[in-house]
Amino acid sequence: MRKNGEKAGIKPVYSKAKWWNNGPTFLPTIPMTSNTSPTYTTRISLRAKRISIRVLANNKVELVVPRGASIKQAERFLHSKKGWIEQALQQSKHLPQATLERPSTIHLRGINQRWSVQYGQQARLKEHGDQLLIPQADMPAAQQQLTRWLHDKAHTHLVPWLRSVSDELALPFNRVTVRAQKTRWGSCSAKHNININRNLLFLEPEVVRYLFVHELCHTVHLNHSHRYWATVAQYEPNYPQYDRQLRKAMLDIPVWAHP
Repeated sequence: MRKNGEKAGIKPVYSKAKWWNNGPTFLPTIPMTSNTSPTYTTRISLRAKRISIRVLANNKVELVVPRGASIKQAERFLHSKKGWIEQALQQSKHLPQATLERPSTIHLRGINQRWSVQYGQQARLKEHGDQLLIPQADMPAAQQQLTRWLHDKAHTHLVPWLRSVSDELALPFNRVTVRAQKTRWGSCSAKHNININRNLLFLEPEVVRYLFVHELCHTVHLNHSHRYWATVAQYEPNYPQYDRQLRKAMLDIPVWAHP
């Protein structure tokens, strides 16, 4: 006996997200013509204006759904993109797999600092001139120490930098939190609380500043409307260029720095 909404040959997958008042999210798997069998998940986005699909690592497909979209709309959209999904999954198989290796140098472009990294020669993590001394010699123990160091660097440099830009633009915010985010560079809540990604340290200074402008403008318009982008342009006329760079920048982050 099939569950409500289940179709023959299509197995429903239920994500943790609630589809508001309609119970658990119904998300069909789509039979592929090849031997590809991806795992589907859904994410309800308060900012999204339309349904979209993201092909992730490890043969995963994420359906991003704006609040208010119906299950039928999402299902139709997913079926309509079957060919694109299969092509994207096939292409992802041919991409080189990133490996976790110890970095010998670390370049934090956002704050113009470059470090030479030495391992296993110190009782505790220490900065010595332009050298970063890491107690652990093996990964992933060394990675844990590196990411803690990176997080502290972000607190030390990015937080006051954001406050400075906020004062410069006269766009106040409430609170800032540094996070290790996989796909987002920053966010701003309705209460004007801002999250920033610690990996901004690896980006060029002008791109980091643009991200700050981007989030601070959300304290005026909590959306991506024409009025919002007009506000961004007022404070950063070159925002289209920096926005394009930001969208591609996650590919340049070293493997060890990913959460």
